[in-house]
Amino acid sequence: MGPSSFSQDASRLGRSSVRLLTTSSRQLCASSSAGRSDDGGSRHTRTSSLLIQDPDGVAAKAIVGRRVRWTAFERLAVISEQLRRTKARVAPYWSLSKGKLTTWIALSTLPGYALMCVDGGSFVAAMSLTVGTGLSSAAASTYNQLIEAPRDARMRRTHNRPLVNGTIDRSSAHQFAALCAVGGVSLLAMGTTPTCAMMAAGNIFLYSCVYTPLKTVTPYNTHIGAVVGSIPPLLGCTAAQGMSAFCLPEPFVLFAIQTLWQFPHFYALAWMYREDYVRGGFTMFPVFDHTGWETADLMRPYLMALCILPLATSAFNVTSYMFVVSSMVPNGLLLWRFTQYDQNPSIRTARTFFRTSLVHILALLGLFVFHCKGPYTEGTEGRGGRGGEKGRISRWRAFLDTYCLHRLVDGVHCLCPVELATDMVIKQQQQQQQRDGPQ
Repeated sequence: MGPSSFSQDASRLGRSSVRLLTTSSRQLCASSSAGRSDDGGSRHTRTSSLLIQDPDGVAAKAIVGRRVRWTAFERLAVISEQLRRTKARVAPYWSLSKGKLTTWIALSTLPGYALMCVDGGSFVAAMSLTVGTGLSSAAASTYNQLIEAPRDARMRRTHNRPLVNGTIDRSSAHQFAALCAVGGVSLLAMGTTPTCAMMAAGNIFLYSCVYTPLKTVTPYNTHIGAVVGSIPPLLGCTAAQGMSAFCLPEPFVLFAIQTLWQFPHFYALAWMYREDYVRGGFTMFPVFDHTGWETADLMRPYLMALCILPLATSAFNVTSYMFVVSSMVPNGLLLWRFTQYDQNPSIRTARTFFRTSLVHILALLGLFVFHCKGPYTEGTEGRGGRGGEKGRISRWRAFLDTYCLHRLVDGVHCLCPVELATDMVIKQQQQQQQRDGPQ
């Protein structure tokens, strides 16, 4: 069989085979000819059976028994085709689990875990936490789509979801959700703490069986959704210290930050897609607002609370006073975007605010972890004066303290609010001692 017959075979394989073979057809022909001339004992020749599916996925054809020399390019082409097919199989399940949101939720557990680890934490526990939370979130998202599939079909934003377009059948979706739920909760139970696993299981139930049905009943479903979305940081706290984490104030501050942030974040999203939500039959407060000003009024109290929260944590000695100063940057940026939306409500300004809120929550959680003063280990001293007899923070947080501005740059001691507050307290104590001395 000569090169011409080989070319005729390749032309009949369809568009899929052309993608793999046309760019190297001359090399294959030459290799085929060379394979016939040598003794067949060379390690560079082999008998191949290359299965190539036609574009419609109806039939498959094979080139069998050809003695060809596989080049690196040809192997790479086959691997690329296999990866493409694997991606095509995985993509519907990525959409079913709301992959981007699930990744975000899994990563949101890390601030709580980093905050509550007094011994530096464990890489295995951190991986179990993120993967287990991701699987639990995928399960909850799948159950959510199983319930809302008929409504998703009426919405432009969701009409291409796999359960709507038939890419995945309901039976497979149920199996996928059950597998993710069992796997995620089991991984959290074995890799972290039982408390963390139970909270994850409860959050799956709360999201799929409480929040999802309420979306068509009352606009206050957002409040339930805010609680559900604030559980992941607590999963990180309980993964580090179990139930004892709730004896400290830090988990409650994380919960408050996440909860207050979610209202303006979601209200902006709901107002952008208000027409879609009406078509789907969902009841959200912003869907009844045609001007955008009522939505702005809904968002304003939560934004003000987010700005006041650093003052409260510093006043109650949970964080240093530097948290008040550093949080002005992300809070100021978010307020600026909100002002733009409030003055000119539009899809553009709402989307800008929505995207800015994603950067804001990352920055605010990171700053809180950086400036937080607890938890403690026995026999150590807390940063910023908190602790003393109770103990100080772990060594890794003390290392972060060395990056405060007044420690890095000489001559800016007078610009550090922490040092200024400390000096003020010391001066007041000295003055009080001087007044009390003669008596």
